[in-house]
Amino acid sequence: MHNNPVSSSSVINSPDDVKRIEQVPIEARLAGYQTTLDVFKRAAELYGDDPAITFLIDGYYTDEIEIVSYKQFLSKIIRAANCFHNLGVGRDDVVAYLLPNLPHTHYTLWGAQAVGIANPINHYLEPEHIAGILERVDARVLVVAGPSISPEIWEKVNKIRDITSQVETILVVGEEEDMEEGVLAFNRLLSSQSADLNPDISEASREDRALFLHTGGTTGIPKITPHTHFNALAAACSVSLATNTENTGERFVSLSGMPYFHVMAIYGAGLLPFIKGGSVVIAGPEGFRNRDAVSSFWKTVERYQVTMAPIVPTVAQTLASSDLDGADVSSLQYLMSGGAPLPRSVIDKVEKISGTSLLEGYGASEAFVIAVNPIQGKRMAGSVGIRVPYVDLKIVKLDENGAYLRDCDIDEVGVVLVKGPLVFEGYVPETANKNLWPMDGWFNIGDLAKIDCEGYVWISGRAKDLIIRGGHNIDPIIIEEGLQSHSDVQVAAAVGRPDPYAGEVPVCFVQLAPGSQSTAESLLEYASTRVRERAAVPKEIFLVDQIPLTGVGKVFKPALRRKAINQYFQGLLDQALPAIEVSISFDEEQTSTNKLVITLKHEGLPGDESLYDRVNEVFEQYSYEFSVDKVIQSKVQ
Repeated sequence: MHNNPVSSSSVINSPDDVKRIEQVPIEARLAGYQTTLDVFKRAAELYGDDPAITFLIDGYYTDEIEIVSYKQFLSKIIRAANCFHNLGVGRDDVVAYLLPNLPHTHYTLWGAQAVGIANPINHYLEPEHIAGILERVDARVLVVAGPSISPEIWEKVNKIRDITSQVETILVVGEEEDMEEGVLAFNRLLSSQSADLNPDISEASREDRALFLHTGGTTGIPKITPHTHFNALAAACSVSLATNTENTGERFVSLSGMPYFHVMAIYGAGLLPFIKGGSVVIAGPEGFRNRDAVSSFWKTVERYQVTMAPIVPTVAQTLASSDLDGADVSSLQYLMSGGAPLPRSVIDKVEKISGTSLLEGYGASEAFVIAVNPIQGKRMAGSVGIRVPYVDLKIVKLDENGAYLRDCDIDEVGVVLVKGPLVFEGYVPETANKNLWPMDGWFNIGDLAKIDCEGYVWISGRAKDLIIRGGHNIDPIIIEEGLQSHSDVQVAAAVGRPDPYAGEVPVCFVQLAPGSQSTAESLLEYASTRVRERAAVPKEIFLVDQIPLTGVGKVFKPALRRKAINQYFQGLLDQALPAIEVSISFDEEQTSTNKLVITLKHEGLPGDESLYDRVNEVFEQYSYEFSVDKVIQSKVQ
């Protein structure tokens, strides 16, 4: 058993346990750590020859693997830091990367933080959007996957170079020789560097920025979410405590299948296991986008004795319909899902199959994990659990300008505010922070929720307009800008509609310009070529005479969201109950759109339970609550 540098004697099963944990200041728990590099220095000293990374080259449990020990890992990180330093990167400079999940992704991520600021970029975005991010962060160096590893990424890199000259040097992973001036082979440079940190590299402090994450944003002007070294250290510490992984008495192994531009991958399948001296098993370059990696999930858990895995709802949906096929998954202590609500039936099925806990969590790029269900304590269906240690959370009422009015009562829905060492310092540029800090130090996450009498958090809606598809955040403006470039489109408004697999998928309502002849089908085809992110291409387009507006002329998206939900479930219920007249409304006493009221009109005997069963079957795959408010029965002739 390894000695854990972040120790705790308490198990968290309730909000009272969180308060007890917090009696020890987080600074004391992180004594000896100033930066993320200190994590790897200490890990190499304590666990030197143990595996830090096991890279599954094919994405699943074949013999094609690469193992990196902690000593080797630290050496690679320092060599990367020295490489970036020699290319002119300083403490306030940015190293961006476009990389699939590789060991080199980790060398780049942590090496960049040792000398400057790391900027992971979603490589599934279109080149114009990526170029905008590079310009916003003023990136000096860009690390990319070469053509031998990812032809798709390399093709985008060439397009990006045509759009912007922002980046001074491109480092290519997978190529052994320099390709041209300013486009250099990363492996060659790493091998030429010292394994000792260059003494000229300025030492970072806890308050220095270590990481720039990006939002969806708009072309050329995305919002940037900065994290300091202390934000990162606190995130690893807090979630380790919240999930009781300090008390397992076993080695910690995280299965990593989420992309390393996502905050959950960077911390949950990165810094968290590393600060514990655990191991990260990387499920191939494509991660869980590789169907083989998901279909062999349980076998991989068995082969590498995985103890935890962060997953997204789409993976959970697939696992719920799988079987172990003889795999022994007794090493697995928990799975963690976030990004979108999971239907209770999916949670139950996964837990029954695996014999372990599937924890729903709640987080954001601005604060990592904010709340999570306890492993051993009470778990409430539909709740995201209790707040994690060292994150203060409150539910408040704000006025129309976003100013604080009052704290909410128990079970009263309001806006979520968070505060603490995990919470970022504010967006870049500064103008993006308007009305987001209604109280000193308290950040408005933009979600609606309530806290019950036991301290459990219940998300009841999103004040933000983000569409969350399988845990992936989609900014509606990406869709709206793409469609509004069409001459026939006067107004486009994108929202999410329910989906049994992804939680929700994007759809778009379009108001045509007068005299236009475009059809929904032709606009859908147009969107497939103009929406710059594949996951954001709408599943459906609805033509409407008038987009609903607020009193000040803004698009009123709650009405559209309800319309999309209503239309979707109406179609499913009409199919399930062909002889019944069905109508759907929303519970007007709730601010949530997750609670529906079903009215049935039919001819039949009173108390026909089969109708209720068929409605229940429709909603079984979804995280929506429903009630059958009225059953109107006509007299049988």
